[in-house]
Amino acid sequence: MNKNTDEASARPFDIAADWLSFSVKRPAYDSESVVFENVHNFIRARFPELKPDSVAYDKMARAPYSGALKLGVGGLMMFSADLNHMLIEIQGKGCRNLEDTGEFYAVATRALSVCMNITRFDLAVDFETDIDPEDFAKFRSPRFKSGGVYHSETGKTAYVGSPNSVRRARVYRYYPPHERAHLLRVEMVLKKPDAKQALLDYLDKGAENFAAMAGKSFGWSHPLWQFTSSETIKSWRPERGQASTMRWLYKAVLPALTRLQDEEVITDNNALWQAIAGRAGRAGR
Repeated sequence: MNKNTDEASARPFDIAADWLSFSVKRPAYDSESVVFENVHNFIRARFPELKPDSVAYDKMARAPYSGALKLGVGGLMMFSADLNHMLIEIQGKGCRNLEDTGEFYAVATRALSVCMNITRFDLAVDFETDIDPEDFAKFRSPRFKSGGVYHSETGKTAYVGSPNSVRRARVYRYYPPHERAHLLRVEMVLKKPDAKQALLDYLDKGAENFAAMAGKSFGWSHPLWQFTSSETIKSWRPERGQASTMRWLYKAVLPALTRLQDEEVITDNNALWQAIAGRAGRAGR
């Protein structure tokens, strides 16, 4: 790869999903003592690729959740007996592990079929370059007025957007001798209500095309950013005429197929499963 990144021809080192979190309805329970057991059984049956731990880690839970379990793939699932839902977080390492094993698409599609909300989806783009994070972040849409620069012992981060924004970006690099010191990372964070459509676009259009769409949302104009798109990310809203059909598809058809998949009646390669899941993704845009 060309390391002279002052040239506009520099290409990204890597593009990948970097975070996926979604809420799902918590399974019913008869008493407080079996909440964890039911939660663990649920995720082990629905998302075995996430490799849930069999031990609860209450100290890892964040409010309003009271309990948590680790996901061996990289992430957490948090729950509480007082809430009707659970939050599943597949963190950066988990997304990368699922991408490496070819399981991310299946997990994300299943998440779309059973979730109450897709709460967050991140994309990370790494460039092999010497460009400073602050210099890159200046080349953005004027709509993003808030931001800042943070220095630590290990690196430098430029923030674009406020912490509570639906869309926020982090541009950072590590200092040497970190093994990733040669890379500039651009992380784009999309929260609900934009996260669901973002995930659908990522699955349907592919990483590079989605990077172009996300980049347009932030208005990246630094010469290093060579992605272009005529489209941008929008909040997920079914057309009025499709609303009832979409509710039926997501609330009845896909969950039924998911149960059949969990019971190994059908597999990921089943033509019916692929057709329905694919149409659901296209119809949601």
